[in-house]
This record gives sequence, C-alpha cells and structure tokens, in this order.
Amino acid sequence: MRSSRRRRWCCATSLAWVVCALLCVLPGSSVAAEPEPEPQPPSAELKPLSTAAKLPSAAAKPNLILISVDTLRADRLGAYGYAKPTSPNMDRLASRGVRFANALAPSSWTLPSHMTLFTGLRPREHGLTKSKRTLPAKIPTLTQVLKRNGYRARAWTDGGFVEGRYGFKRGFEWYGEQEAGLTERVVEVEKWITSLPPEQPYFAFIHTYETHCPYEPAPELMKDFRSVEVPEGFETVGKCGNPHFNAEPLTPAHVQVLSDLYDGLVRQADDALSGLFRFLDERDEWKKTIVVLLSDHGE
Repeated sequence: MRSSRRRRWCCATSLAWVVCALLCVLPGSSVAAEPEPEPQPPSAELKPLSTAAKLPSAAAKPNLILISVDTLRADRLGAYGYAKPTSPNMDRLASRGVRFANALAPSSWTLPSHMTLFTGLRPREHGLTKSKRTLPAKIPTLTQVLKRNGYRARAWTDGGFVEGRYGFKRGFEWYGEQEAGLTERVVEVEKWITSLPPEQPYFAFIHTYETHCPYEPAPELMKDFRSVEVPEGFETVGKCGNPHFNAEPLTPAHVQVLSDLYDGLVRQADDALSGLFRFLDERDEWKKTIVVLLSDHGE
C-alpha cells in the first residue's frame, strides 16, 4: 500500500456493447497552467448521459467490471510493445479482447479524468477541474443509468480524488474509499460477485493507486527489473515527484532507479489482477461480462 497516489489506455473484452464506448476515456485535454473557467454547457456533439436511457432486456444485459489503474503508462505494458515482463495478465486481456491504440485521457490528473469517464462530458463541461467542486445534481452518471436499468453497483476505490463526495458515489449501493492493496480488493470483489443471483446484472468499479508513487514494489519483484545499482545516498521510500524528486538534481542513474521501481509496481498490479481474471475464467463469466481496463493519465 502507498499513500495518496494518482492515463490513458483502455481495453475491453467480450460483448461489443454500447457501454464500452461510454467507458473508454473520451478525447479531450486540460491545461493546468491556464485559469480554470466555470463549467460550460455540453457541446452539441457530446451530450450528457440521460437517466432515461434504456438498455437491453434483462437477459441481454452484460455485467460490467471497470478497472482503473491510476497512473499506469501505456508504454510500460507488453501489449503496447514494452519488452520487460511487467504485464503478462493485462497483455492476455488485450489479446483476447479489444486494445485501443490511441485512447487519450481527457485530463492530466485524477479527478477530472475520472469524472469524464462517469459522465461522458469533457472536464470544462462537467466542471470538476478543481478539487473543491462537486458534480452538479442535474448531471447524471453512468452508474445512475445502470441502476435505473436494474444493475447492482459497488465500488472499491483508494479514495483521494475519486472520493464519493465529488459525485462518484451516485447510483452505487456501496462506495468504498479506503486505501488497500489491490490483491485484497480483488478478493472482496469476487466475494460480492459470488453472492449475487446468477441472473442479476452488476457493475463493479475497481480503482487503485497501485502504480502511483511512492514507488515501493515488493522487493522480490525487482529481480526482473533492477537494471542499475541505487546511487549512494539516494532515498526513494515515501517520495514522489512533487515535492521531492522534481526539486532534486537527478542523474541518469537516479532516473533509471525510479523507472525500474515503477516497472515493479506495474508487475505488482498485474499479479493482483491475475486473481480476478482467473476467477472470471473459473466461473465462465466472460460470456456475459464486459471488462474495461484503463487508466486516468500517465506518469
């Protein structure tokens, strides 16, 4: 586990259903340096979700599992050409489903990017471009649409900028926001899915800071990723880019140490997700379940 952590790739597998398009991060951008404007009305070509939206009949409604690995870089995954063994399980998901080669995050930080994911609106339209804002009640979320159509919905998040108070918890019967290891989270999700009637469609949202700084992967994972010795006196435990490394004179060796540690975290997240994928295999859930794996921004 790590404290306060915070992309841009998206992979869906199984049923080619319209919700997949809603879930994949929509194009857009946010420039942190310019003054934050007030929320703008939705543009004509990008309309907000409607709570009156109708989904297929109960028998045709697939389950939905949305996994957000916060701060996960696309270029550190084998599915996107990375040579190191960081992501065998995520690569397997990509190979059996749909891999999006050019999915762009709508923002460079967690809150606006995730809110775009849940509303289908650009950051300037939903207004969550500052941490003191809350989603206006008149803007419905994906979860509310799913609930209206008979879905049970639960969320397991690491909190921070995806806390329920911003509007994310609307439509969920339970919204967890206590930081925990991803392996532990997967077990909790499996227990909930197992408790549901077979015919009950569900939406499970899993959010993790597993790949966010500080970079502290399990030591045993580093045998595959450590490429340089740690320079004498270089401390990484408990540190992030801001306010730590960005204020230090880093040599190429320092940068490589951080890069190697990040790779270890990616593998750590991948190992944790292997349990969920195995669970879905054993229950033959893929035939009726859409799994979307993405991140809100890079690192």
